[in-house]
Amino acid sequence: MTTVASQPEALDKERLRTFLAKSPQTAPRRDADRPTFLNDAKAAFERAADADGLNTQQRMAALRELMQVYEASTVSTISFPSKAPQLWVNRDPALKESPAIFTRRVYGPWIGMGLTRPQLRALDDALYHALSVWEHRHPEDAVTELPTLAQVIDSKIARLADEFSPDELRKLGATLQTRLRRKKN
Repeated sequence: MTTVASQPEALDKERLRTFLAKSPQTAPRRDADRPTFLNDAKAAFERAADADGLNTQQRMAALRELMQVYEASTVSTISFPSKAPQLWVNRDPALKESPAIFTRRVYGPWIGMGLTRPQLRALDDALYHALSVWEHRHPEDAVTELPTLAQVIDSKIARLADEFSPDELRKLGATLQTRLRRKKN
């Protein structure tokens, strides 16, 4: 077995694509097949990494790239608006809509389908702030199907925690930080 001393970017992208083509689009969740699926996936990854002679850092980079490709392949095909359908400041005052009702009416087709609060803020900053104040004062009227950035990240971490141990996640996070720092230099 030869040791590869190159940068993590030297990952064989064709092997990664082949592995993804053989893998199911979504991993089984908390059922009888789950342990077998995870064990098989981990074993396949380890065999491929051993065959390529990847060190720990390169394995983490490969896992990161694998997750990026997986995330890209599972992204929703719904197209979000690039411009606000109606701005909060241009609403009809006669309707006397709360920010929550306005948001549900104007952004209804995208709420619960992947639209996030950061995207809402980019589309209509005034609505984003009005909705935040409204929900603080009226928590029973919160638009819960419109996740915050923290909630989006938490859900991704929860999905990863279903597939990786806490130690593997810690290593993955450290590797991501290292790659980001290198990219900035």
